[in-house]
Amino acid sequence: MGTSKRERQKKNREAVRSQEARRAQRSKVQRRGARIGIVVLVVVALVGFVFVTGNTSQEAATDTTIAEAVEETTTQQTVAAGPFAYGTSECPPTDGSAEQRREFSDSHKLCIDPTKTYIANFDTTQGSFSVRLYADRAPGTVNNFVSLARWKYF
Repeated sequence: MGTSKRERQKKNREAVRSQEARRAQRSKVQRRGARIGIVVLVVVALVGFVFVTGNTSQEAATDTTIAEAVEETTTQQTVAAGPFAYGTSECPPTDGSAEQRREFSDSHKLCIDPTKTYIANFDTTQGSFSVRLYADRAPGTVNNFVSLARWKYF
């Protein structure tokens, strides 16, 4: 009689162990699935955030203005990059009254005072910022930028 009782107890213990092993495996799979789901959710949220807040070409720079600053003294050295060839196109009015113009037959004449420092103020959909333009270091580049801004090219 003792033998059949031991057999039943042994089978019951094996059944309990088997159930515990299945529960542990199920729990492990559920935890792994939850982790994967959270990672996927975070990635989708980040992609959605970038997509919603990203700039489009229509929203890029909305306004560009040029303001002349007072003459400043600097102690930095300027390096001559070689001669810059100014063109023959007329200079835009400095008061901002010029009509928008997008095509030019030649580059501009010297329209700026190379001894002054110019500040370009940008207003975008992501905020505003200012850029200092060094006419004493790159007069041709600053002349082109200021002239195009005064013609409302940007």
